[in-house]
Amino acid sequence: MFSLGTLRLLTKAEVNAYAQITENGYCTTKTLYYPKLTFKITLSNVAYTQKQVGLLDLDESITEAIIFYHDGGSGNWSALTRNTAGSTSTNTGIPVTTSEFTMKIDVVRDTMVKFFINGSLVATHTTNIPATTTELQQSYFVLALNAEAQYMDLRKILYQRGY
Repeated sequence: MFSLGTLRLLTKAEVNAYAQITENGYCTTKTLYYPKLTFKITLSNVAYTQKQVGLLDLDESITEAIIFYHDGGSGNWSALTRNTAGSTSTNTGIPVTTSEFTMKIDVVRDTMVKFFINGSLVATHTTNIPATTTELQQSYFVLALNAEAQYMDLRKILYQRGY
């Protein structure tokens, strides 16, 4: 999948309104295929939005996931791997701002995931990686924490299989 234009996820102007796009199972992957996901992201607001971007299980329960996320307020992007046994979360040290970020998730092998922001390695996880049999899909999500419309712009989405 490669996006040439800008994809805008826009919430309604109400508290807890959200915008989300997923693949709905059309282009799923598994960690055993060593997927790589790269994209550019820009946010309308930092303090009043929650956001998560990356690979989620098909039912979107986040039981199994490989994502970047931020829960709102000030702070940094976090990297997360989660499977049925637990989760591993790393504070990347990169502050969430309204500037454009280039993010990359690289499943190096079924036992290692690397997370990059603006070309720099910000986290390496070797625990709680989704099972090789778990179907994963791309997911992009933004939630408004106030009564104003919020957006997330995505550009240059590149999905690759590493096998």
